[in-house]
Amino acid sequence: MKSTELKQLRNSKLNEMGKLIDAKDNEKRGFNEDEKVSFDALEKEIEKLDVDILQAEKEENIKIRMAGKVDTPTFKKEEKRTYSLVEHINQVRSGKPLDSFYSDVQNEGEKELRAKGVYQSNEYSVAIPASYVRDLSVTGASGAKGGELVQTDKSGFLYELMEGSLIQRLGLTVINGLENNIDMPKQKTSVDAVWADENDNVANIDFEVGSVPLRPKRLAAPYAISNKLLMQSSIAESVVRETLQRKIRKALDTKFVELLLSASGTIPVVMGVNGGALTYEKVLEMIQKVGEASEDIDLAKFLINYKTWGALKQTKIDAGSGKMVLSDKLADFDYVASNYVPSNLVKGDGTGLSALAFGDFSKVVLGNFSAMELIVDPYTLASQAKTKIVSNTFHDFAFTYPEAISIIKDAE
Repeated sequence: MKSTELKQLRNSKLNEMGKLIDAKDNEKRGFNEDEKVSFDALEKEIEKLDVDILQAEKEENIKIRMAGKVDTPTFKKEEKRTYSLVEHINQVRSGKPLDSFYSDVQNEGEKELRAKGVYQSNEYSVAIPASYVRDLSVTGASGAKGGELVQTDKSGFLYELMEGSLIQRLGLTVINGLENNIDMPKQKTSVDAVWADENDNVANIDFEVGSVPLRPKRLAAPYAISNKLLMQSSIAESVVRETLQRKIRKALDTKFVELLLSASGTIPVVMGVNGGALTYEKVLEMIQKVGEASEDIDLAKFLINYKTWGALKQTKIDAGSGKMVLSDKLADFDYVASNYVPSNLVKGDGTGLSALAFGDFSKVVLGNFSAMELIVDPYTLASQAKTKIVSNTFHDFAFTYPEAISIIKDAE
């Protein structure tokens, strides 16, 4: 048997033991003779299953190492298989062995997570492999049950995840479907073309390329969902997916801003010892410094918060024109306003200060690693008729050219 099937069998035995314990506890007594025999027999079966699971996992790991790669599930083109995230969750939380379809899904997901070194054996884990995550979308004839499990070009969970996000509005480079650690190339020296006569010698220029790493970092998103809703799969499918996406999207947006403001190599623009009111001159200074450090700023944008948005809407460019610093654009550049940009910074005696940034944010890369894991806990919130779910997804940011971004952290 596969390790996943053994875990499900062990879980069913544990549930039987739990029922025996509940029965005696509710009646405030000890085990009767038949119950004691059943309990001891179950305990021995579980101990044997523990050994069998370890052996099965060893054998599966050896097969992965022998193959030298992680196999991904394939289906015949004509085969119409439908995957439901909620059905997968419900089968895991039932404590019964998964059916053959979801058992195959689970095994492939566990293999991929294990190959990344981010998976620990857990009978309540819903492991979703890369190809299934890509197809985890509700489109076309698939309805609320989820996408068909065939390789297609349609957008999936990770693609929909970015819709409406701060990351999308700023134009970060997003790479989906990463399977392993990668290093993003970064040019360390510039190479210029030179004009020369036909027979002139041209000096050699060393072309140095560095790298910026992308490594899978776990993002955990816990939430609770009612058992009654989980039983209504046509509604629950979209609710679970949208809840997951909303939580992950917010976490990625806030993490990006945090990393942006702490990134080394960005260009600082300073307002004053204790901060100061943002002026048109300082806005132009941000643009000028990025322009001097970059070859092209056509894609550059401003990132501000709504406190700064309100202040600049009331700040005149000069005394005579009557024009405001912020209109449809900010100094002829697009801008994005977000509450994720802090307005509570402190510098010297200054408090309630805001950050803002300007630059080409396409030079920042978000890597989304494919495999996804859900931990399903049907017990912790059982008294409230809810199931606790923790999603584990894996992401990383890389600032390939931080010198193409200027930042103010002390604007009033």
